Amino acid sequence: MIVIEPADVDDIERLVALEAELFRDDAGRHDQFVDLTWPQREGRADFARLLASPVSLVLVARDADEVIGHLVGYLSAPTATRQSVTYAVLRSMYVEADQRRRGVARLMTERFVSWAREQGCAEAHVDSTANSSGVSKAFTSSGCH
Repeated sequence: MIVIEPADVDDIERLVALEAELFRDDAGRHDQFVDLTWPQREGRADFARLLASPVSLVLVARDADEVIGHLVGYLSAPTATRQSVTYAVLRSMYVEADQRRRGVARLMTERFVSWAREQGCAEAHVDSTANSSGVSKAFTSSGCH
C-alpha cells in the first residue's frame, strides 16, 4: 500500500538519491546547462533547509518501508507584479521508474494541492520541468491549474 507523508530528516539521504535520479533522468537529457552534480553537492543542505521551513513541503511516497518517490513544494509570497495573494509552487517531483503508473504522482500532487489550500493559496504552479507531461497530468487531475 502506498502512503504519502511528510519527509523527515531520516529521509534526507534517500531524498538526495531521488533528486539525483530526477536530475539525471529528466534535466540531464533535456537541459544542457543543468549541473548534474548539484544534488550530491548541495542536496543534503537543501533538504535540511526545506524540512525546517514552515513555508515548504517535502513529501515522500512509501511502499511498505521503501521511499519510492518524493515531491518538493513551497509557498510564494505576493510580489510586486502579482496581487496580494500567496501561491504554492511545485518545485520537483520524482517517482522511481519501476513504480510509475501506480498513481503515486497523482497521490503526491493531491496532497500538495490540499496543503496549498490549507495554507490559503489562491493558486498552485509547477515551477519548471524539462519533461512536464506527467507532472501536468497529475496536477490537472488534482483539480488545480
